[in-house]
Amino acid sequence: MAVSCCSVGPTCGSGTHLSVLQLRLLRFSYPDFGERGGDRSRASAAAAEVGGRGDRPVAMNCETCQLKELELEQDEIKDVLRCILHTIFFHRTLTLVRPKDVDCDLFEITYVQCGLPDLEKEVDEKINQFIAWVEKHPNRRSQVCLSFFDEKNKNPSWFTSKTERIYWEQWFINLHVISPKGHGKSRSSKASTSIRGKALEEASSKRAALGLLIQEVLFQIINFANEKKDHIPPISDRIFNHEISIPSSSDSVFGWNADVLRRVLNS
Repeated sequence: MAVSCCSVGPTCGSGTHLSVLQLRLLRFSYPDFGERGGDRSRASAAAAEVGGRGDRPVAMNCETCQLKELELEQDEIKDVLRCILHTIFFHRTLTLVRPKDVDCDLFEITYVQCGLPDLEKEVDEKINQFIAWVEKHPNRRSQVCLSFFDEKNKNPSWFTSKTERIYWEQWFINLHVISPKGHGKSRSSKASTSIRGKALEEASSKRAALGLLIQEVLFQIINFANEKKDHIPPISDRIFNHEISIPSSSDSVFGWNADVLRRVLNS
């Protein structure tokens, strides 16, 4: 169902629903952006004002945000990455959107998606690629990087017209994917039942703690997105150019980070 900023309703006492409210209100703090049917020329002017340079070409600075590391298990990756990536996109998409609330499958968390099917498909494809990488590299710390960039022509010639990417914002999602602990066989069925009960209680407590950390990350995203605006280029009325980078099978964690750093420096 389509949801507009007018249907947010009163503040809820629950921390989870408060985060959704914050997401919506701050998303619509951009002047004339979002699902309000605002005049497109005014949206363009507002975006130019955010960029601070009008229509002139700009040399953009790349802002980076290192999100708090989350320790999780493989079956939790999809929920966590969907929640984080879509929250970032929700704050950095200036196209007219029809936001929708989405409940996590494993956590008591509701977040907001832009309601763009192509974007949802892209996010899921990248998450599946990351999960495939995790299966080959268990118990590793890793990063998923969401980069926003602009493009401009570089050294055009008779035969080629090259473009270069100018990165202006990067979000580093830091994850430590661990394998669940196994429990050895017990001689007593009663002891085995007790061990299983303790394991389930421990898993439930651990997942609840992870849910709280995810909410902290969501507020970290909200604060960064709300405070860091001056670097945003004057591009309005569409989703920004972006890429979602994950480690490849041939990359070490440090090698992949170095490659991302090189691209930022070259921009």
